[in-house]
Amino acid sequence: MISGSFTPDEIECLVRTAGEAVCGQLDDLSICQRNLAERAYQLLIADDLPPAATASPARQEDPGATVWVLRHEDKHGDDLSLYASYETGLGALAQTVRSRWDNITGNPGVPATPDALDDQAAVNMYFMHRAGLESYWLYDEEVTGIPDTQTPRG
Repeated sequence: MISGSFTPDEIECLVRTAGEAVCGQLDDLSICQRNLAERAYQLLIADDLPPAATASPARQEDPGATVWVLRHEDKHGDDLSLYASYETGLGALAQTVRSRWDNITGNPGVPATPDALDDQAAVNMYFMHRAGLESYWLYDEEVTGIPDTQTPRG
């Protein structure tokens, strides 16, 4: 079930995103909405894929690995970093936005510190107020061709 991959706040955001995408202007969607919708879409298409064919024992496919790519753009440039999970990538981004929180204090509804916010809420609030100045993308990529480190080479 795809909804089990999201928090209640993320599900609320997805519902709003769907409404704005269908009845509003796609250009009005925030980067946070686009990232969340992309994550939902990736889960949706993965859920629709037919089961993989079983590989014969004589020829096993390299299963590869999934990494999460965090791309963060700001006035200083474009930073890329890789993470083993969505949660660790989000945690790293949340650490960055918490260190820059003074960029958004004073805006309506923004607490003086992000201490009471979880990582997703802190990231969403920060980028909502930094739209046009900063943006991020957090997406998964499949890495293939990884050598088997367990098998001795010789």
